Amino acid sequence: MFSSQAIRKQLTISACAAGLLLGSTLQAQEIVGRTVSGFNSTTQVGSVNSDGSVNFYALLNGSGTYGVGGAGLSADTCTRTWSGGDCGGGVLDMWFRFSGVALGPNVLTLQYTDLDLTGVNDPTYFLESVSVYRGDSTSPTAVIDAESDFGVNQLLSTDVNQLISLNINVNSSPTFYVRTRYITSFTSSAPNGTYTNTIESVRATLVPEPGMLSLLGAGLVAAGFFGRRRKALQPQASA
Repeated sequence: MFSSQAIRKQLTISACAAGLLLGSTLQAQEIVGRTVSGFNSTTQVGSVNSDGSVNFYALLNGSGTYGVGGAGLSADTCTRTWSGGDCGGGVLDMWFRFSGVALGPNVLTLQYTDLDLTGVNDPTYFLESVSVYRGDSTSPTAVIDAESDFGVNQLLSTDVNQLISLNINVNSSPTFYVRTRYITSFTSSAPNGTYTNTIESVRATLVPEPGMLSLLGAGLVAAGFFGRRRKALQPQASA
């Protein structure tokens, strides 16, 4: 016969294994962010591709919010001359809304296609930077505020695809907002001419941090095993 200690040990091992499996299963359940008109908004803007990504154009002039007043939905142009011109650069804000987010550590992933970054896939005279902000409180709180280009070491980059991955703690609400900001500018070495921006795309996702999922899964399964065992060990009333 097995001792109660041996049984508990075996149940613990089984619970941990099941929990790890449950954690790896939950990890795959990502939440895709939807572009909205601003913080605390539920109004979806722009068009969504079949994979959940959205297309956008960084602004070459002025500032705006993606999808509001047509900002970032179509290409704009600017003409640069040595005497000035209207290529002063632009700022485009894009808001993502995530609903049903698990509280606690999460991983925010921004997968870009053709994001123009200096040193990666863009001329040195034309710069585009990315800033990422949290929006899960009463006012936006900066997580990363990069007023210059992300370095290659901060991105998993090729000429076509760029990936940004950030650890974010969600501690207040299952609805979470993220603002990305795209800043374009020209250096003094930029040649004269007319510039037109190109279409880019981004897919934003949030998933629970893998380690937390495994621990949660192990805890839940272990609680179930020991609960059943305690019930089985209770003396049965005679008929």
